[in-house]
Amino acid sequence: MAGLTPEQIRECEMRQRRENEKLKGIIEKAKADGVHKSIIRTLEAYDNCSTDDKRSPIELYDGATEEEIVAFEKEWNIRLPEEFREFLKFSNGARLHEAVLDICGINEYDYYSLHAENHPETRAELIGGGIPIPDNHLIIATDCGGGVICADLDTGEIVKWDYDLCKCIHLGNDFFDYLEDDVISFLEEEGLDE
Repeated sequence: MAGLTPEQIRECEMRQRRENEKLKGIIEKAKADGVHKSIIRTLEAYDNCSTDDKRSPIELYDGATEEEIVAFEKEWNIRLPEEFREFLKFSNGARLHEAVLDICGINEYDYYSLHAENHPETRAELIGGGIPIPDNHLIIATDCGGGVICADLDTGEIVKWDYDLCKCIHLGNDFFDYLEDDVISFLEEEGLDE
C-alpha cells in the first residue's frame, strides 16, 4: 500500500475485515437457506483464496425472483438451464474479482447482464468478424482475458468460446460442474500461490 498514510492503511485494513466478515455471514446464510453446495463451495474458496487481507471483495446481488427469471425467459424465448436459474435466485449476477470473472444477471440495464452480453451488436463485437457464437449458446459470463462463457441452452453444458479456434471448449456439464471444475479449482490454486 505504497503512498498511503498510516491512517489510510488502517482504514483499508478495517474495510477488508468488514468485507471478510460480510462474506462469512453470506456463507452461513447460504448454508442455512439450503443453497446448492457448489455455490457455497465457491464462496468458501473465495473466502480462503487470500489470507493477507488484500483480497478484493466479491460482489453479490439480491437474488432474482422466479417471476423475474420467467419474464426474462419469455422475453428472450428461451429456458435457462436449471443450475444457472438456481444461481440467479441466489445472486442476480456476481463479480468475483479474484477469479477475474463476471457472471451476468438478468437486470436489463446492468453493464454485465444477460441482456447486454447477448445483444446482437455485443455478440458481433465479441467475435470481431469471426465465426459467430452458436445461436443456442447464451453468454452468461466473461473472464479477464475477454473470454466468453456460454450456456448451451439445449444441453445446459457450460463452454468457453475460443476465438482463435472458432469453437466451444467444454468447461462443465452444467453450471455447478463449471463452478466446481473451473472456478473453485482456480480459486484454490490462487490460495496456494499466496
